[in-house]
Amino acid sequence: MHGPTKHAPPPLEVDTSRVVIAGIALWAVALVVLLVLGDRVDRMWTWTCVAAIGLGFLGLWIMKLQGQLKDPSPAARTLATGPCGGADPATTRGRRTRRCRTARSGPPRSAR
Repeated sequence: MHGPTKHAPPPLEVDTSRVVIAGIALWAVALVVLLVLGDRVDRMWTWTCVAAIGLGFLGLWIMKLQGQLKDPSPAARTLATGPCGGADPATTRGRRTRRCRTARSGPPRSAR
């Protein structure tokens, strides 16, 4: 007769964005190798790599639209945008922008 039934294990929680990014990186490495080899390989393989990279980025964009991409931690967002809310140091030439001054030093001077 039938033995005891086994229950299916719970699904693994996988960061799919990392998997897609790893795939894009591998296809990019393959593309570089094919470009180095030049005319010794069929151009179909080069276009296959280009298409795979494009589809990977399309997949990331769709994952972002669907809300599947994880939000970075507050510390990661601060590192990505900078302490002044994304002010570009190259355009501010070392000066603190108005947004940075108000965010860092509290209320404007007229309110003190």
